[in-house]
Amino acid sequence: MLPFLPSGFPGRVARATVSLVAGLTLSLQTLALQPTPALAHVPDYPVPAGHFFTQARGLSGDSVTGYAISDADGVPFWSEYKRLGGIRLLGYPASRRFIWNNWAAQVVQKGVLVWHPERTRVELALVLDDLSSAGYDGWLRESKGIPAPFDQNEERDLTYDQVRERRLKFLDGNAQVKQRFLAERNWLDLYGLPVSFDETDQAWVLRTQRAVFQYWKMDVPWARKGTVTIAHGGDIAKEAGLLPAGVLEPEVPTVFRVENPEKPTRMVIPKLRVDAPIATFGLDQLEKDGSLPAPKRAEDVAWYDYSGRAGEANNAVFAGHVDWQGRSAVFSRIKELVDGDHVVLVGDNGTKFTYEVLGCSDVECHLPMSSRPDVDEFIGFSAFSHLTMISCEGEWDVIKKDYSHRRIVRARLVSVSTAKDEPVRLIAEQLPYDHWIFTADAADLPRDADGNPRR
Repeated sequence: MLPFLPSGFPGRVARATVSLVAGLTLSLQTLALQPTPALAHVPDYPVPAGHFFTQARGLSGDSVTGYAISDADGVPFWSEYKRLGGIRLLGYPASRRFIWNNWAAQVVQKGVLVWHPERTRVELALVLDDLSSAGYDGWLRESKGIPAPFDQNEERDLTYDQVRERRLKFLDGNAQVKQRFLAERNWLDLYGLPVSFDETDQAWVLRTQRAVFQYWKMDVPWARKGTVTIAHGGDIAKEAGLLPAGVLEPEVPTVFRVENPEKPTRMVIPKLRVDAPIATFGLDQLEKDGSLPAPKRAEDVAWYDYSGRAGEANNAVFAGHVDWQGRSAVFSRIKELVDGDHVVLVGDNGTKFTYEVLGCSDVECHLPMSSRPDVDEFIGFSAFSHLTMISCEGEWDVIKKDYSHRRIVRARLVSVSTAKDEPVRLIAEQLPYDHWIFTADAADLPRDADGNPRR
């Protein structure tokens, strides 16, 4: 098994020969760009004006298909998704875009996002109300134990405030459900108003406009006695078959790149106030043992020209020192980078390539030397426009003259502009099937009559 990054890379001592991957003889199979994408352990990642999620597919971590949520076409689903609470409150995106009651819409696990241009905002659809209008109340009761709405004629002469007050009194029927419902500060946006309630031998059930609360009076396979579970509108709408055909079909990832990639000459990291020159290293500068050389100055960032160029659909690999002769070096604050931060590469024609940091919430970026994971995951070829930054971290070993850990930060291309800040068009291409034929999504590949994947 190939050992991982680096004995001796960038260390405390100022040795020009300190190597990035001492002991790792990098065959050209690793750097010569075999189709083994550097996707490992990144279930979601930024895309231009949005984000791509694989989690709602319900497959293993090897899945690469999923759903993009973006601000494309003037419909700001991605921005509004974040405003409304993102993953914590809405769950993961679970469909493509589609039309719902004449509005642009997209399913998330906890509801259906609907764009209202007249209000310039996204709201969660009143899914349970829509199911009633579509005649699903009988199905909801028989298959889910969800009560039908109460007769709304009783509220015909009431104001909205009076209706709201009346409906909230439904919560008095169960203290645990009431506490769970009101614990969410934005309960009206997330759940809507209560609609009805019912009680059976198993549970006390509250139906709202967007979700269903169930207080369990006995143990059931999916919940313990005394607990409250919530069935959300997005999942109910999917199970009911209320959605248009095809919207739940997962999307193959899109690869974004530029037509003319450039050699990177500077790296700018606004959050860290880094604006550093990039030193290029070629194959003829590999160490004698085949390991990657380290930058020779504290302020330089090393780029290995046998990895990707700026804007290319590949993995551009960079390295920098964390300290140098007792003072801070270019990557001294790299551990402060988190998902969403930007890294800008300036090309040799002045073009600015903006990458967004990803994976720091989902992958252990602080890697002990002893773990020795597969190096291809970090410095190998990527099917996406991707960059990887490497530096030292952890405890200094005075005997080995090396740090105990490595910091790995990865980022994905999200936008490109000229030296005059004019936007550059990105080429968008579907990820070739060669790069996901052995993943958990292989069963979904389009196939010919003989069962072979079609290109």
